[in-house]
Amino acid sequence: MEKIHRYSGYSQGEALLYNSSFLDWQFISEIFNNKCLGRYEYRESCITEGRERGLDAVSIMTLLDQQNYMVSILNRQDKMSMAASIESRVPFLDFRIVELSNKMPASYKMKYFQTKNILKKVAGNFLPRKIINRRKSGFGVPMQNWLNEPNGLVDT
Repeated sequence: MEKIHRYSGYSQGEALLYNSSFLDWQFISEIFNNKCLGRYEYRESCITEGRERGLDAVSIMTLLDQQNYMVSILNRQDKMSMAASIESRVPFLDFRIVELSNKMPASYKMKYFQTKNILKKVAGNFLPRKIINRRKSGFGVPMQNWLNEPNGLVDT
């Protein structure tokens, strides 16, 4: 919801353009003296091309995220899994699933600000509702337990 409030004052084009940036564009341009303008020009050209092809805002944002954010996060995932000697897979990024989801209209993917709509409907055939609708949770680090140990984080 925070993201929705942050972008509520933007036009649809501005929201698409600044979606992956965590800082306000004015702030960025003042700090870098327009040195990162190329990144925004690239994003702007992608948005323009998507509109010319008749894509809706969700589809444009999805493609931008696939070309930018996903590349970054998958590189980190790959490095972290290799560093831990873990063989990692990202099953929902199988090219057939990505191609199918890119062809689907936004109404299949999102409903009333609820993302992953079609995935949750399919999962409903196999999983209990409480699992499908639960909040995201990462891999917890037992920091509290470690800090409560008599020797702290020191292994004796």
